[in-house]
Amino acid sequence: MGYSTTALLLSRSRQHKNRVADAEAYLEFLRQMHRERLAATPAVPTACQGCCHYHGQTYGGHFFVCAMHPYGVEDSSCADWQILP
Repeated sequence: MGYSTTALLLSRSRQHKNRVADAEAYLEFLRQMHRERLAATPAVPTACQGCCHYHGQTYGGHFFVCAMHPYGVEDSSCADWQILP
């Protein structure tokens, strides 16, 4: 092989390694975001498990449980609980 072919192969090999490294860094970034999101998501309150009204999303740093009880119920049961359809 000539010098040109060898240089071309080495250049392509470096480009491939750079792309693989960039892809691995991006995947690690996505994994970290997913771990942070899971850690920040509160568990479903016992009184809300299986309820069709449960929302469980965070808005502006405030966890919203449902429309009837935005901050959750204080008891271990909820009078508005309804089974999922």
